[in-house]
Amino acid sequence: GNTSLHYAVSQSNWALVRALLSSGLIRVADLTNKSGYSAPMLVGLCRLPSSTLDSNGEAEDSRSAARDCCWPRLATSNAKSVPSGRTALMLAAGHGRLESLRLLLQLGADPNLQDDEGFTALMLAAEQGHLDCVRALLAHPNLDVELQNNEGVTALSLALDSGHRDAALQIYARAKLGGRAGNFGPANSFAELEAELNSFDDGQLAADELSRTH
Repeated sequence: GNTSLHYAVSQSNWALVRALLSSGLIRVADLTNKSGYSAPMLVGLCRLPSSTLDSNGEAEDSRSAARDCCWPRLATSNAKSVPSGRTALMLAAGHGRLESLRLLLQLGADPNLQDDEGFTALMLAAEQGHLDCVRALLAHPNLDVELQNNEGVTALSLALDSGHRDAALQIYARAKLGGRAGNFGPANSFAELEAELNSFDDGQLAADELSRTH
């Protein structure tokens, strides 16, 4: 059920994607494969190399080409796959595609959307230990770190249960900076995280980490 656009996007062949989109013959949102994914959803799995070649054999920045020419047409919606209900941002977060995740956020992807099991992009990144993706999501001003999945589990708990302490600390620090760490549960439940955070200069190191974009 994959189309030429599915293949072009999944292979990060932006020259072909641009040509297909420019043809005017493709209705992007309608092209879903047998797994329920449209081509726009697959942008979350893309790898963005530092450079590629255009039709004249000249080097161009692949990230800029994707952002300026292709992604605005592919990734402006928060479309969900069927049946999982996952978005392109969720795919990027769960697979550690940091550059794709950043571009999707720049284009307006909603970090608080939840799939059919209640998972958010932050939960998926935290569970897999993709720390850079966790940091990028935490830098989003509208992110809700307290969301729970269908089983009542938060991103913080997923990070801790999966053994990704650095990710858990970042999430806890973000919640504390917003004065909402207590909403995760009794303070003694996170005593070790609190102690580790307090070992920094009043949490300054954690705050510095949260402000990092690279």
